[in-house]
Amino acid sequence: MGAVEFLASLSLSLSSRRYYGRVLKHYFSWAKRRGIIQENPLEGLCFRAPPSKPICPLTALEVSRLLAACHEPREAAAVLVLYDCGLRASEFLHLAWRDVDIEAFTLRVNGKGDRQRLVGISPKALGALLECPTLFAGVTIQSLERMMRRLGDRAGVAEVRPHRLRHTFAHNWLANGGDIGDLRVLLGHQGWGQTSQYASYFEAERAVLAHRRFSPAARLESNRPSSTSTTGPGAGVLL
Repeated sequence: MGAVEFLASLSLSLSSRRYYGRVLKHYFSWAKRRGIIQENPLEGLCFRAPPSKPICPLTALEVSRLLAACHEPREAAAVLVLYDCGLRASEFLHLAWRDVDIEAFTLRVNGKGDRQRLVGISPKALGALLECPTLFAGVTIQSLERMMRRLGDRAGVAEVRPHRLRHTFAHNWLANGGDIGDLRVLLGHQGWGQTSQYASYFEAERAVLAHRRFSPAARLESNRPSSTSTTGPGAGVLL
């Protein structure tokens, strides 16, 4: 099996396949420079970034329904902390009590590349976390995903995933007037690319709402001449 066929056979998302393709392409380039292989089988191939997926945040009503459907403290803590802090699933599951500052209302998060950051946590979310003495020790990402799906089924909310709560946090931050620079830091993004996707979605949503206020066609209805208008041909003629 060739390198191209191998990449095509992987059961991965487009973004993951792009990542592995670029890694292999660099490896083959290195091997060619050192005379290990004669040709780079991936030379000339361009691994473009896949189109970004639309961001679909949960509504406040949907989050309330999820919380009402919780049957145990761990479920409520998972929803509230992910919704309130915007953590990745892996960051949330690796929280330990040494990372929780009860007095300062902060969490020390171990993000991608072992980069640490501080994020804030509200009293409500912190209170839910304190109801879980062992936090989420032993819980895998797959188990957390299943927990969210069960909650969604009970609450009648579709497509409930930990990362969707992260999207919801980011959207609400911008919708409530939060600074995009602060959002980038809180989400643990190194660059602006990922954070700007949230800003683009929010701006598009705001534009749609603005259209409802300033729609030219809607204004035609309100500015339509009345049947008793006295202007135009035949105005004032009695029939």
